[in-house]
Amino acid sequence: MSKQVAALEARLGAKLLVRSTRAIALTRAGEVFFPEARRVSEEVEAAEAMARANERTLEGALKIASSVGFGAGRLMPAVRSFLATHPALSIDLKLEDAFVDLVAEGVDVAVRIGELPDAPRLRSSPTSNSGAKPIPSARLISTCPVISSLNNTSKTHSKSLAIE
Repeated sequence: MSKQVAALEARLGAKLLVRSTRAIALTRAGEVFFPEARRVSEEVEAAEAMARANERTLEGALKIASSVGFGAGRLMPAVRSFLATHPALSIDLKLEDAFVDLVAEGVDVAVRIGELPDAPRLRSSPTSNSGAKPIPSARLISTCPVISSLNNTSKTHSKSLAIE
């Protein structure tokens, strides 16, 4: 540190510190220089912090396309939460079951369920395996005959089921 202070004093052409074996004191030049240097240093730190914050701030418009079912059920709650975190961002959510021309419509992000048609300009990546399975309603099940035995399928009878 003393080498850096000596280099600064040489560059300024003024002594900033008076050193003794027991203490260090500011000279008049040091009393003028250090408060100003501290102020400039704090301004530089503030400017750097603002530049870093700008890199993390999302702003502008984002156009998202999705199917109606997925968009209304899953995407809209996520979009609301995302907008609360990034208030300078605006999202145009286009919900349509028909496939749209993403390039012509200016869509930034599209969320679709199913296979993507062969489109060389588009890139897809699976986000999850929904594991969706058709589940019959209780009314439908109550009208179906129940097989009492796999060996004897001729004897069937109707039975009501209650599904909670």
